Amino acid sequence: MSGVRKLLLVDGYSLLHRAFFALPMLTTSVGEPTNAVYGFATMLVGLLEEERPDYVAVAQDMAGPTFRHRQFEAYKAQRPAMPDTLRPQLIRYEQLVRAFGIPMYGVEGYEADDVIGTLARQAREAAPDVSVLVVTGDRDALQLVDDRVTVLITRKGIREVERFTPERVREVLGIWPGQVVDLKGLVGDTSDNIPGVPGIGEKTAVGLLQRYPDLESILLHREELPPRVARALQQFGEQARLSRHLATIVTTVPVELDWEACRLGEPDASRLASLLLELEFRQLLARLARLYPSVAEAAGSGVRPSDAGRRKGDDGGDGERETVTVQVSGGGATERRLAPGRAPFGPPELIEAPARLGERIEATRRAGPAALVVIPASGEPMRAPAVAIAAANEAGSWMVATMEAWPSGWEALARWLADPQAPKWCHDAKTAAVALGARGVRLDGVEEDVMLASYLLHPGQGDHSPEDLAMRFLGRLLQDGARGAEGGASPGRRSRGAPSESGAGALPGLEMVAAGEASVAEAVRVYAYQRLETIYALARPLRRWLEEDGLDRVYQSIEMPLWPVLAEMELAGVAIDSEALARLSVELARQIEATAEAIYALAGERFNINSPRQLSRILFDKLGLPVTKQTKTGPSTSADVLEELAGEHEIVSKILDFRQLVKLKGTYVDPMPSLVHPRTGRLHTTFHQAVTATGRLSSSNPNLQNIPVRTDQGAVIREAFVAGLPGWVLMSADYSQIELRVLAHMAQDPVLIEAFRSGQDIHTRTASEVFGVPMEAVTPAMRSGAKAINFGIVYGISAYGLARGTGLSQEDARRYIASYFDRYAGVKAYQERVIRQARELGYVTTLFGRRRYLPEIHARQYAQRAFAERTAINTPIQGTAADIMKLAMIAVHRRLKEEEHQARMVLQVHDELVLEVPEAEVEPVARLVRAAMENVVRLDVPLVAEVKTGHNWRECK
Repeated sequence: MSGVRKLLLVDGYSLLHRAFFALPMLTTSVGEPTNAVYGFATMLVGLLEEERPDYVAVAQDMAGPTFRHRQFEAYKAQRPAMPDTLRPQLIRYEQLVRAFGIPMYGVEGYEADDVIGTLARQAREAAPDVSVLVVTGDRDALQLVDDRVTVLITRKGIREVERFTPERVREVLGIWPGQVVDLKGLVGDTSDNIPGVPGIGEKTAVGLLQRYPDLESILLHREELPPRVARALQQFGEQARLSRHLATIVTTVPVELDWEACRLGEPDASRLASLLLELEFRQLLARLARLYPSVAEAAGSGVRPSDAGRRKGDDGGDGERETVTVQVSGGGATERRLAPGRAPFGPPELIEAPARLGERIEATRRAGPAALVVIPASGEPMRAPAVAIAAANEAGSWMVATMEAWPSGWEALARWLADPQAPKWCHDAKTAAVALGARGVRLDGVEEDVMLASYLLHPGQGDHSPEDLAMRFLGRLLQDGARGAEGGASPGRRSRGAPSESGAGALPGLEMVAAGEASVAEAVRVYAYQRLETIYALARPLRRWLEEDGLDRVYQSIEMPLWPVLAEMELAGVAIDSEALARLSVELARQIEATAEAIYALAGERFNINSPRQLSRILFDKLGLPVTKQTKTGPSTSADVLEELAGEHEIVSKILDFRQLVKLKGTYVDPMPSLVHPRTGRLHTTFHQAVTATGRLSSSNPNLQNIPVRTDQGAVIREAFVAGLPGWVLMSADYSQIELRVLAHMAQDPVLIEAFRSGQDIHTRTASEVFGVPMEAVTPAMRSGAKAINFGIVYGISAYGLARGTGLSQEDARRYIASYFDRYAGVKAYQERVIRQARELGYVTTLFGRRRYLPEIHARQYAQRAFAERTAINTPIQGTAADIMKLAMIAVHRRLKEEEHQARMVLQVHDELVLEVPEAEVEPVARLVRAAMENVVRLDVPLVAEVKTGHNWRECK
């Protein structure tokens, strides 16, 4: 509809509460809670990006009772008090809305719904060319929907919303928007404590409203209804009218829509940038640059976190930007005086002639280290051709674009990329290497990877994209006097489809060229320039900060040597037996159906097993199982709850089986054949090096870390991973009890160390120590309990957790843990020591110096603080084990090359390496792998690697 203006009305507190309960607790580096305001800000920015409204207003509830409370004392009486960690975020929420320049409306005695309803009515009446979009988490707002009012209801998390037009309301609820209040009158609303009519559920009420237009008509014709319904309406008719009245949104609130105040204009850029920097919302700040360039300029102009809340000019200064110094090495150390946001090069020159490219490469080589950007056309570099390659340093910048295949005549570029003596600085060198390697071009000579450096400095951050790096390290660069805007004030566009660790995915410019850009090539050129700036500005400062934090060893000896190993593994891929998976899919479908039928029989009726609401009704209302955990919508049916209830009723274990079968089929068995590369015929999983806070690797497409190990179905899935070449086999090399061995070393517990040195079965030895019996008298049950304690200790297990995992009583579990610590006093001392370190320093470290920051260690809430303490105990152990595995991968890779074996690593899962090996090389490679893994680091206990071979992964176990 051309010429139609849009008014966006946001229920502020509704979205804020949605975000608070949808997101885990997030805090700044100084411990300020931010999850609610972050979620709200993310939703607001998304709305501005996607809806492009002309006018925006935020409505919110005011303190004190409303007219509904005065008319019905029990209205919302059951609502819990505001959580302590939400209350301080209200101030930040208001600061954020004001920084956007958005007016906030609220009227005492009324709710935000009433204010929204009034503003929507006024807009409709005053401006026929205005459409209204209401955004809320409250379905009461559906009564406002009409031909010019649309409602967006938040559904899952903070990203999923459902758009309601009149037709959509009818489709979902079975009634029209004008009947929503009548529905509330009949069924009530437990969240608002509106009573409705006892005995009339939603299905009955919808049926009545499909037969009669409204509540009054239903009450008038109640004698025509079934006796049970008629009696209920006779007895509770007035209560139904009251409920309808309480649910009706008032559209006559004493408030006036101010069109000019609501007109969406430029935000207070300085104020907004300062606030987002102080809250450490760097990724969000990068997104805002696309909407408001002034915000990016403010972020790059020297705004510091302490400026948050100030208006421009408050400090009385002249606003002049400072000049800072950047050290540039290579070709002789030189210094350049640079204004913030400026690079020593401009946008890259687009090179089309091989001769010209050769000249630029040679100039780049002479000038020293160069920032390098390799841009694949999607987040799957194995499948998509490289769109562009760009480089920049003191000699300037250049770019080769639209490379559907490697161009003939550009051998000079391939030689430079592969030259180990030509130093390069990258962001996510692994992805670049895979994008090039898929086209037969090798990448070498990478001296710095700013993504990996950022990951080590901020391991708890989920995003290490160039945009996030530019925002995250802005303040630190300014404080260090290194440079004003981290390689450019322009944060760049956000890549679509990229792994969270890199952002190196598809270019928005390839799908839709931005306004004002003449071509896709120009869009790529701008995009490359922004990334070159960030890489060039950050490479040296990040290395310096790593050294200052004692992280240089992890960076240089583990993370940097590892990415080429992972790149080769991704390029190699692994073969799978698609026919075996197809057979397993059929079998799983049969098992799913049979399990469902068993569940229906135990429930006494058919229902949607995947629906938490329907499942809750069966388990808790019909079967009367105890409710152990409540959510906002009712009793929880999460996996941990069901595991607790498994002994209460046979149906629970069947439901757990059903979920496992559905997950295996939907996550692995059915999708994996579609992930096979059309050219290689192999599965190329993506390894993520900069995601987990502990340092462990993760993977995607598929996520191999979650394939069940101990179930029959999981074993069958592993059977589908095969050696892909005739005369080759798979080899599995698995560390034995590596985390317990690391615990023994780090705790320096003499009993634990002696057990490992003597080669005893550690679980039998522990059972003997804890239960006070000779080792030969240890029963299988004792060993099982000791095993649970051993592994549980690594994760800071509690008596409750041990009891839940073993079936012991809490009293027995508490006694076993006390006995364990009596015998293994060094382990107890270790736990106390690392918790003390976490409290003093704010972080814990692995044996190699990798850090994990724990701001929640000082949290006031016990649950948060206890989680941080368990994490403090676990991280040095799990992180050290992860570091050892990474060092082992590097050593195995190097030894295979040195001894010129054809064997190659193809997978890494938890403590296990999987190789593809020619049968003729099995014995020497097995010796090589075992020696490399067992001798990669010297601990006070021996490392043990178990090596097995088979024609498929399952046979290796």
